[in-house]
Amino acid sequence: MADFTEIRNLWRAGETSWRASDLARAFAQFPHLPKMLRQRNIMNTLALGTEQGYFVLRLPRPDRSIRTIWRSQVSEVDLKERDLEVVLPQAAELSELGSSLLAPGALRGLWPQDNSSITVGEVVQFFDGKHVSKVQREGYEETFPVPKASREVVEGELFMRR
Repeated sequence: MADFTEIRNLWRAGETSWRASDLARAFAQFPHLPKMLRQRNIMNTLALGTEQGYFVLRLPRPDRSIRTIWRSQVSEVDLKERDLEVVLPQAAELSELGSSLLAPGALRGLWPQDNSSITVGEVVQFFDGKHVSKVQREGYEETFPVPKASREVVEGELFMRR
């Protein structure tokens, strides 16, 4: 698999997204990247990076709406979509939240360490595009930008959980 840092370093200043198929072709095009002959391996890396929070996948729909995937499992069907885009979290706006993201302990920084209750306003504020979440890795802690999500998206997920 490709290293997530190598993929993130492909973005130039001002770029916010890449089409997934173009990202996969970049590994054959740019000599500084590891040579990966199987596009499937690159797509699996993008899926894993999305599940771990490195990327947001964005899929434009025919009705002009957008579906996003962040920190959740990516389906094989999604990975095969021609218009699938890869977006850095700090530049993304989520169109939906997985219910597991809002569970206590799922995103460090969202809930107090003692898992006491939080308000809807605090959840909305956490997804304002200005916060980070920390993830414990093997021997170190990594910081991830939390993508923006509108009040409507956050409240929709919160009230659906009831």
